Amino acid sequence: MKSKKSLVYPWQPQNEKRYKLIKFEDDNVLKTTRGVLTDYSSLSFHSSFGFNNNVIAKEMKNQINHSLLTFSKFEQQFQTEIANELLDLLELKGHIFFTQGGADSVEHALKISRESNQRRVILSRRKSYHGATLGALQITGDHRRNVFYLPKGGHHWIPEPKDDPDFSKTLNIIHKIGANNISGICLESITAKNGVYILPPTWIDGLRQVQSKYKINIIFDEVVCGFYRTLKPFGFHHYKIKPDIVCMGKAISNGMAPLGAVYFAPKIMTYFNNNAFKTGHTNYGHPISLAALRGVLKYIKQKSFKNKIETNSKILKNWIKEIGPYIAESRGTGFLYAIDLKSPVSHDVFYQNGISIVMNESTLILCPTISLTKQKLIKDLSQLSNVIRRYS
Repeated sequence: MKSKKSLVYPWQPQNEKRYKLIKFEDDNVLKTTRGVLTDYSSLSFHSSFGFNNNVIAKEMKNQINHSLLTFSKFEQQFQTEIANELLDLLELKGHIFFTQGGADSVEHALKISRESNQRRVILSRRKSYHGATLGALQITGDHRRNVFYLPKGGHHWIPEPKDDPDFSKTLNIIHKIGANNISGICLESITAKNGVYILPPTWIDGLRQVQSKYKINIIFDEVVCGFYRTLKPFGFHHYKIKPDIVCMGKAISNGMAPLGAVYFAPKIMTYFNNNAFKTGHTNYGHPISLAALRGVLKYIKQKSFKNKIETNSKILKNWIKEIGPYIAESRGTGFLYAIDLKSPVSHDVFYQNGISIVMNESTLILCPTISLTKQKLIKDLSQLSNVIRRYS
Protein backbone atom coordinates (compact mmCIF):
# COMPACT_ATOMS: atom_id res chain seq x y z
CA MET A 1 0.00 0.00 0.00
CA LYS A 2 1.40 3.35 -1.03
CA SER A 3 1.83 5.70 1.93
CA LYS A 4 -0.10 8.97 1.90
CA LYS A 5 1.81 12.24 1.83
CA SER A 6 0.33 13.51 5.08
CA LEU A 7 3.47 15.28 6.32
CA VAL A 8 4.04 18.91 5.34
CA TYR A 9 7.64 19.59 4.26
CA PRO A 10 9.27 22.95 5.08
CA TRP A 11 11.25 25.09 2.61
CA GLN A 12 10.08 23.42 -0.60
CA PRO A 13 7.06 22.87 -2.88
CA GLN A 14 5.19 19.82 -1.62
CA ASN A 15 5.37 18.08 -5.02
CA GLU A 16 9.19 18.04 -5.03
CA LYS A 17 10.87 14.69 -4.48
CA ARG A 18 11.80 14.15 -0.85
CA TYR A 19 14.54 11.69 0.17
CA LYS A 20 14.11 9.75 3.39
CA LEU A 21 16.55 9.74 6.28
CA ILE A 22 17.27 6.16 7.37
CA LYS A 23 19.91 6.58 10.05
CA PHE A 24 22.44 8.98 11.54
CA GLU A 25 25.86 7.36 11.34
CA ASP A 26 29.13 8.55 12.87
CA ASP A 27 29.37 12.19 13.96
CA ASN A 28 28.51 13.70 10.58
CA VAL A 29 27.37 10.90 8.29
CA LEU A 30 23.77 10.12 7.41
CA LYS A 31 22.29 7.20 5.53
CA THR A 32 19.43 8.19 3.23
CA THR A 33 17.46 6.79 0.33
CA ARG A 34 19.75 8.96 -1.80
CA GLY A 35 22.79 7.17 -0.45
CA VAL A 36 25.31 7.72 2.33
CA LEU A 37 26.13 11.43 2.72
CA THR A 38 28.86 13.21 4.65
CA ASP A 39 27.44 16.39 6.13
CA TYR A 40 29.42 19.65 5.88
CA SER A 41 26.72 21.92 7.29
CA SER A 42 26.22 20.56 10.82
CA LEU A 43 22.72 19.76 9.51
CA SER A 44 21.90 23.42 8.89
CA PHE A 45 24.29 24.81 11.52
CA HIS A 46 22.81 23.24 14.65
CA SER A 47 24.49 19.88 15.30
CA SER A 48 27.90 21.41 16.05
CA PHE A 49 28.98 18.63 18.38
CA GLY A 50 28.09 15.57 16.34
CA PHE A 51 25.00 13.50 15.59
CA ASN A 52 25.65 11.03 18.42
CA ASN A 53 27.12 13.12 21.23
CA ASN A 54 27.04 10.85 24.28
CA VAL A 55 27.68 13.61 26.83
CA ILE A 56 24.57 15.51 25.74
CA ALA A 57 22.46 12.36 25.32
CA LYS A 58 23.39 11.19 28.83
CA GLU A 59 22.15 14.44 30.41
CA MET A 60 18.87 14.15 28.53
CA LYS A 61 18.42 10.50 29.57
CA ASN A 62 19.13 11.36 33.20
CA GLN A 63 16.48 14.09 33.13
CA ILE A 64 13.83 11.52 32.20
CA ASN A 65 14.11 10.16 35.75
CA HIS A 66 13.26 13.58 37.16
CA SER A 67 10.87 16.39 36.26
CA LEU A 68 9.44 16.30 32.74
CA LEU A 69 7.03 19.20 33.15
CA THR A 70 7.44 22.91 33.52
CA PHE A 71 5.09 25.83 34.08
CA SER A 72 5.99 29.46 33.47
CA LYS A 73 4.39 30.70 36.71
CA PHE A 74 6.87 28.78 38.86
CA GLU A 75 10.67 28.71 38.96
CA GLN A 76 12.58 25.45 39.06
CA GLN A 77 16.09 25.53 40.49
CA PHE A 78 17.76 23.83 37.55
CA GLN A 79 16.43 26.57 35.23
CA THR A 80 18.20 29.27 37.25
CA GLU A 81 21.41 27.24 37.52
CA ILE A 82 21.63 26.71 33.76
CA ALA A 83 20.80 30.38 33.08
CA ASN A 84 23.72 31.38 35.30
CA GLU A 85 26.06 29.00 33.45
CA LEU A 86 24.95 30.52 30.16
CA LEU A 87 25.71 34.03 31.47
CA ASP A 88 29.21 32.85 32.35
CA LEU A 89 29.73 31.63 28.78
CA LEU A 90 28.43 34.94 27.40
CA GLU A 91 30.79 36.81 29.75
CA LEU A 92 27.98 39.27 30.45
CA LYS A 93 25.90 40.32 33.42
CA GLY A 94 22.17 40.28 32.89
CA HIS A 95 19.22 37.96 32.43
CA ILE A 96 18.30 34.88 30.38
CA PHE A 97 14.92 34.14 28.83
CA PHE A 98 14.49 30.64 27.37
CA THR A 99 12.65 30.15 24.06
CA GLN A 100 11.76 27.32 21.68
CA GLY A 101 14.41 28.03 19.03
CA GLY A 102 16.42 30.60 17.10
CA ALA A 103 13.67 32.45 15.21
CA ASP A 104 11.64 32.45 18.40
CA SER A 105 14.57 34.09 20.20
CA VAL A 106 14.71 36.86 17.61
CA GLU A 107 10.94 37.33 17.83
CA HIS A 108 11.05 37.80 21.61
CA ALA A 109 14.12 40.03 21.37
CA LEU A 110 12.34 42.44 19.04
CA LYS A 111 9.21 42.56 21.18
CA ILE A 112 11.08 43.18 24.40
CA SER A 113 13.42 45.75 22.86
CA ARG A 114 10.44 47.75 21.59
CA GLU A 115 8.54 47.39 24.85
CA SER A 116 11.45 48.37 27.10
CA ASN A 117 12.35 51.64 25.37
CA GLN A 118 8.92 52.38 23.90
CA ARG A 119 10.37 52.78 20.40
CA ARG A 120 9.20 50.92 17.30
CA VAL A 121 11.81 50.91 14.52
CA ILE A 122 14.34 48.08 14.12
CA LEU A 123 17.28 48.47 11.73
CA SER A 124 18.82 45.47 9.95
CA ARG A 125 20.93 44.45 6.94
CA ARG A 126 19.77 42.99 3.62
CA LYS A 127 22.41 40.25 3.75
CA SER A 128 20.87 38.51 6.71
CA TYR A 129 18.64 35.73 7.92
CA HIS A 130 16.91 35.97 11.28
CA GLY A 131 14.13 33.40 11.06
CA ALA A 132 10.74 32.60 9.55
CA THR A 133 8.39 33.95 12.23
CA LEU A 134 6.71 37.22 11.22
CA GLY A 135 8.81 39.64 13.23
CA ALA A 136 12.07 37.88 12.39
CA LEU A 137 11.11 37.61 8.72
CA GLN A 138 10.43 41.34 8.54
CA ILE A 139 14.05 42.14 9.38
CA THR A 140 15.47 39.28 7.25
CA GLY A 141 17.08 40.29 3.97
CA ASP A 142 17.04 37.18 1.80
CA HIS A 143 14.45 35.72 -0.59
CA ARG A 144 12.34 34.19 2.17
CA ARG A 145 10.85 37.58 3.06
CA ASN A 146 9.16 37.89 -0.35
CA VAL A 147 5.65 37.28 0.95
CA PHE A 148 2.63 39.57 1.08
CA TYR A 149 1.80 39.15 4.77
CA LEU A 150 4.80 40.85 6.41
CA PRO A 151 4.07 43.40 9.14
CA LYS A 152 4.05 46.97 7.84
CA GLY A 153 6.26 49.69 9.32
CA GLY A 154 8.69 49.51 12.21
CA HIS A 155 11.67 48.46 10.12
CA HIS A 156 14.38 50.07 7.96
CA TRP A 157 17.40 48.72 6.07
CA ILE A 158 20.93 49.93 6.68
CA PRO A 159 23.88 49.56 4.26
CA GLU A 160 26.22 46.61 4.32
CA PRO A 161 29.31 47.39 6.43
CA LYS A 162 31.61 46.96 3.42
CA ASP A 163 29.67 49.81 1.74
CA ASP A 164 29.71 51.92 4.90
CA PRO A 165 32.97 51.14 6.77
CA ASP A 166 32.98 54.36 8.80
CA PHE A 167 29.26 54.00 9.70
CA SER A 168 28.47 57.47 8.26
CA LYS A 169 25.71 56.27 5.90
CA THR A 170 24.03 54.36 8.70
CA LEU A 171 24.30 57.41 10.95
CA ASN A 172 22.57 59.52 8.29
CA ILE A 173 19.70 57.01 8.19
CA ILE A 174 19.43 57.15 11.99
CA HIS A 175 19.25 60.96 11.89
CA LYS A 176 16.63 60.87 9.12
CA ILE A 177 14.38 58.41 10.99
CA GLY A 178 15.08 60.06 14.34
CA ALA A 179 17.15 58.24 16.95
CA ASN A 180 14.32 58.48 19.47
CA ASN A 181 12.18 56.35 17.13
CA ILE A 182 14.74 53.53 16.80
CA SER A 183 14.51 50.69 19.31
CA GLY A 184 17.43 48.57 18.13
CA ILE A 185 19.83 47.41 15.45
CA CYS A 186 19.64 43.65 14.87
CA LEU A 187 22.42 41.85 13.03
CA GLU A 188 24.28 38.59 12.87
CA SER A 189 27.73 38.93 14.45
CA ILE A 190 29.04 37.09 11.38
CA THR A 191 26.61 36.57 8.52
CA ALA A 192 26.03 32.86 8.03
CA LYS A 193 24.05 31.46 5.08
CA ASN A 194 24.06 34.76 3.21
CA GLY A 195 27.79 35.00 2.67
CA VAL A 196 29.87 34.88 5.90
CA TYR A 197 30.76 38.56 6.33
CA ILE A 198 32.78 39.74 9.34
CA LEU A 199 32.11 43.24 10.67
CA PRO A 200 34.98 45.78 10.31
CA PRO A 201 36.29 47.40 13.53
CA THR A 202 35.43 50.92 12.32
CA TRP A 203 31.81 49.85 11.83
CA ILE A 204 31.73 48.39 15.34
CA ASP A 205 32.98 51.77 16.62
CA GLY A 206 29.90 53.33 15.03
CA LEU A 207 27.63 50.77 16.68
CA ARG A 208 29.13 51.57 20.07
CA GLN A 209 28.61 55.29 19.56
CA VAL A 210 24.88 55.04 18.74
CA GLN A 211 24.46 52.54 21.57
CA SER A 212 25.93 55.03 24.03
CA LYS A 213 24.71 58.35 22.60
CA TYR A 214 21.21 57.42 21.43
CA LYS A 215 20.46 54.46 23.72
CA ILE A 216 19.67 52.25 20.72
CA ASN A 217 19.75 48.57 21.66
CA ILE A 218 22.41 46.51 19.91
CA ILE A 219 20.91 43.08 19.21
CA PHE A 220 23.28 40.33 18.11
CA ASP A 221 21.75 37.28 16.45
CA GLU A 222 24.12 34.49 17.55
CA VAL A 223 21.88 31.61 16.47
CA VAL A 224 24.56 30.30 14.09
CA CYS A 225 27.75 31.80 15.53
CA GLY A 226 27.18 30.82 19.15
CA PHE A 227 28.84 27.96 21.03
CA TYR A 228 32.30 28.05 19.43
CA ARG A 229 31.27 28.03 15.77
CA THR A 230 33.77 30.87 15.22
CA LEU A 231 36.34 29.49 17.71
CA LYS A 232 35.13 31.89 20.40
CA PRO A 233 32.12 31.21 22.63
CA PHE A 234 30.06 33.75 20.65
CA GLY A 235 30.65 35.74 17.50
CA PHE A 236 30.39 39.11 19.23
CA HIS A 237 33.45 38.15 21.29
CA HIS A 238 35.49 38.99 18.19
CA TYR A 239 34.47 42.65 18.61
CA LYS A 240 34.97 45.35 21.22
CA ILE A 241 31.31 45.78 22.10
CA LYS A 242 28.89 44.55 24.76
CA PRO A 243 25.48 43.84 23.22
CA ASP A 244 22.23 44.76 24.94
CA ILE A 245 20.45 41.67 23.62
CA VAL A 246 21.82 38.33 22.36
CA CYS A 247 19.68 35.76 20.51
CA MET A 248 20.68 32.09 20.74
CA GLY A 249 19.50 28.81 19.23
CA LYS A 250 20.65 25.83 17.14
CA ALA A 251 23.87 24.56 18.82
CA ILE A 252 22.53 25.61 22.23
CA SER A 253 21.11 22.07 22.42
CA ASN A 254 23.15 20.57 19.58
CA GLY A 255 19.82 20.31 17.77
CA MET A 256 18.85 17.41 20.04
CA ALA A 257 15.86 19.24 21.56
CA PRO A 258 13.95 22.43 20.68
CA LEU A 259 15.61 25.31 22.53
CA GLY A 260 16.68 28.91 22.22
CA ALA A 261 17.54 31.70 24.62
CA VAL A 262 17.72 35.47 24.75
CA TYR A 263 20.14 37.49 26.86
CA PHE A 264 18.90 40.87 28.09
CA ALA A 265 21.15 43.51 29.68
CA PRO A 266 20.18 44.70 33.19
CA LYS A 267 19.01 48.11 31.88
CA ILE A 268 16.36 46.40 29.73
CA MET A 269 15.04 44.25 32.54
CA THR A 270 14.77 47.28 34.85
CA TYR A 271 11.67 48.32 32.90
CA PHE A 272 10.03 44.98 33.66
CA ASN A 273 10.51 45.14 37.41
CA ASN A 274 7.13 46.88 37.59
CA ASN A 275 5.77 46.14 34.11
CA ALA A 276 4.55 42.77 32.87
CA PHE A 277 6.91 40.79 30.64
CA LYS A 278 4.29 40.24 27.94
CA THR A 279 5.71 37.22 26.19
CA GLY A 280 6.46 33.58 26.93
CA HIS A 281 5.54 29.91 26.52
CA THR A 282 3.63 27.33 28.52
CA ASN A 283 6.64 24.99 28.19
CA TYR A 284 9.10 27.68 29.29
CA GLY A 285 12.59 26.27 29.87
CA HIS A 286 11.49 22.67 29.31
CA PRO A 287 13.50 20.15 31.40
CA ILE A 288 14.53 17.93 28.47
CA SER A 289 15.69 20.88 26.39
CA LEU A 290 17.62 22.39 29.30
CA ALA A 291 19.18 19.00 29.96
CA ALA A 292 20.52 19.11 26.41
CA LEU A 293 21.96 22.58 27.10
CA ARG A 294 23.47 21.28 30.33
CA GLY A 295 25.14 18.56 28.26
CA VAL A 296 26.44 21.10 25.74
CA LEU A 297 27.91 23.26 28.52
CA LYS A 298 29.51 20.21 30.12
CA TYR A 299 30.93 19.06 26.79
CA ILE A 300 32.50 22.41 25.78
CA LYS A 301 34.16 22.76 29.19
CA GLN A 302 36.23 19.64 28.62
CA LYS A 303 39.92 20.21 27.99
CA SER A 304 39.81 17.66 25.19
CA PHE A 305 37.20 19.78 23.40
CA LYS A 306 39.31 22.94 23.60
CA ASN A 307 42.35 21.05 22.28
CA LYS A 308 40.30 19.51 19.48
CA ILE A 309 38.86 22.77 18.15
CA GLU A 310 42.25 24.50 18.25
CA THR A 311 43.72 21.70 16.15
CA ASN A 312 40.75 21.43 13.80
CA SER A 313 40.49 25.17 13.17
CA LYS A 314 44.13 25.20 12.00
CA ILE A 315 43.48 22.24 9.72
CA LEU A 316 40.48 24.01 8.19
CA LYS A 317 42.33 27.31 7.80
CA ASN A 318 45.23 25.59 6.01
CA TRP A 319 42.81 23.72 3.76
CA ILE A 320 41.18 27.01 2.75
CA LYS A 321 44.60 28.28 1.67
CA GLU A 322 45.32 25.11 -0.30
CA ILE A 323 42.02 25.25 -2.16
CA GLY A 324 42.56 28.95 -2.97
CA PRO A 325 43.70 28.52 -6.61
CA TYR A 326 40.56 26.53 -7.43
CA ILE A 327 37.99 29.01 -6.07
CA ALA A 328 37.10 32.66 -6.65
CA GLU A 329 37.18 33.79 -3.01
CA SER A 330 36.80 32.63 0.58
CA ARG A 331 35.72 34.40 3.78
CA GLY A 332 35.35 33.26 7.34
CA THR A 333 36.87 32.24 10.63
CA GLY A 334 36.85 29.29 13.00
CA PHE A 335 34.44 26.71 11.58
CA LEU A 336 32.36 29.00 9.36
CA TYR A 337 33.52 29.82 5.83
CA ALA A 338 32.01 30.98 2.56
CA ILE A 339 33.63 29.51 -0.56
CA ASP A 340 32.76 31.37 -3.76
CA LEU A 341 33.11 28.96 -6.68
CA LYS A 342 34.52 30.10 -10.02
CA SER A 343 31.42 28.81 -11.79
CA PRO A 344 28.04 27.46 -10.63
CA VAL A 345 27.85 23.81 -9.62
CA SER A 346 24.48 22.17 -8.97
CA HIS A 347 23.56 20.75 -5.60
CA ASP A 348 23.10 17.38 -7.31
CA VAL A 349 26.80 17.22 -8.16
CA PHE A 350 27.68 17.30 -4.47
CA TYR A 351 24.95 14.77 -3.60
CA GLN A 352 26.24 12.42 -6.29
CA ASN A 353 29.66 12.60 -4.65
CA GLY A 354 28.28 11.81 -1.20
CA ILE A 355 28.35 15.40 0.10
CA SER A 356 25.59 17.33 1.85
CA ILE A 357 26.43 21.03 2.07
CA VAL A 358 24.63 24.38 2.29
CA MET A 359 24.72 26.31 -0.98
CA ASN A 360 23.74 29.88 -1.78
CA GLU A 361 23.86 30.27 -5.56
CA SER A 362 27.59 29.84 -6.43
CA THR A 363 28.70 29.97 -2.79
CA LEU A 364 29.31 27.00 -0.52
CA ILE A 365 28.73 27.65 3.17
CA LEU A 366 31.16 25.38 4.99
CA CYS A 367 30.21 24.84 8.62
CA PRO A 368 31.36 21.34 9.57
CA THR A 369 30.90 19.52 12.85
CA ILE A 370 33.47 21.19 15.07
CA SER A 371 34.21 18.17 17.25
CA LEU A 372 35.40 15.72 14.59
CA THR A 373 38.62 13.82 15.11
CA LYS A 374 41.63 15.25 13.30
CA GLN A 375 41.73 12.25 10.98
CA LYS A 376 38.03 12.46 10.10
CA LEU A 377 38.20 16.18 9.33
CA ILE A 378 41.21 15.74 7.05
CA LYS A 379 39.43 12.89 5.22
CA ASP A 380 36.24 14.94 4.78
CA LEU A 381 38.08 18.01 3.50
CA SER A 382 39.91 15.84 0.99
CA GLN A 383 36.56 14.53 -0.29
CA LEU A 384 35.22 18.08 -0.67
CA SER A 385 38.47 19.27 -2.25
CA ASN A 386 38.27 16.59 -4.95
CA VAL A 387 34.83 17.79 -6.06
CA ILE A 388 35.78 21.48 -6.03
CA ARG A 389 38.96 20.84 -8.05
CA ARG A 390 37.10 18.69 -10.56
CA TYR A 391 34.45 21.32 -11.28
CA SER A 392 36.47 24.53 -10.88
